[in-house]
Amino acid sequence: MPKITRQCGHGSSAIKAALFARLAAHIRNKLICSAEIAWSRILSILSIDLREQVKQGVTDVSKMAQLLHAAAELAIAPLNWLFQLACLLCAWIGVLQGRQRSPAPRSVLITGATSGIGEALAVHYAGAGVVLSLTGRNREALERVAALCRAKGATVATRAGGVADSPAAGSGVRNEFAAWIRERDHAAPLDLVVANAGINEDTSGADKDLEGAARAIFSVNVEGVFNTIFPALEGMRARGSGQIALMASLASFGALTGSAACELACTMRCHG
Repeated sequence: MPKITRQCGHGSSAIKAALFARLAAHIRNKLICSAEIAWSRILSILSIDLREQVKQGVTDVSKMAQLLHAAAELAIAPLNWLFQLACLLCAWIGVLQGRQRSPAPRSVLITGATSGIGEALAVHYAGAGVVLSLTGRNREALERVAALCRAKGATVATRAGGVADSPAAGSGVRNEFAAWIRERDHAAPLDLVVANAGINEDTSGADKDLEGAARAIFSVNVEGVFNTIFPALEGMRARGSGQIALMASLASFGALTGSAACELACTMRCHG
């Protein structure tokens, strides 16, 4: 099997380690939430005096069934927590093993490298003998990040542009971007590709274009990821090595009020 299916190498360990604390906090919050929900159900059911009903010969089977269900949920909560803790431990062991057996990536491609996580990763991987291929829409910000990386000894190639076709950028972005990825892989075979580019738009307010925002977000955050990883996979498969790192959204932990996804979900609930 090609090594591209393995996600425990050094290239992804930095990202995993950064997300470890978030995952631990998520598990803790989920456990507290599940316990609170179970307890609230039990207390609400116990507010009905079942013993008095039994004395009067009136047994509400449905209420007793709800009570047993809530109690079962409370009993299962610790098991669910232990299962998630085991998964967390396995992931952390994978990070440690990856650090021990995999060399640091020497050729890294990062999209959305002009700020935030993309910029931080570019500076993190920069060093003598490292080739960085950085892309982003803001040329001035991109060159600023490239200068920081070159100051640390890295060789840096930049591309100012988007990762997906759009009404503003035109219909040739996908093909041009794919050609650039193949060119960078030919110049310095890619060890790690970080599909980091992503956007979000505030759609709160009646005058906002919800459909346009949703389509733009899906174009960059979904199609843009496909446009990044599939051209890179061609060379990785041929070599039998390489790593792909994908980014997730904080929206997985809770809805972001005002975002297109949240507004769209609310619209579907109201009118669907």
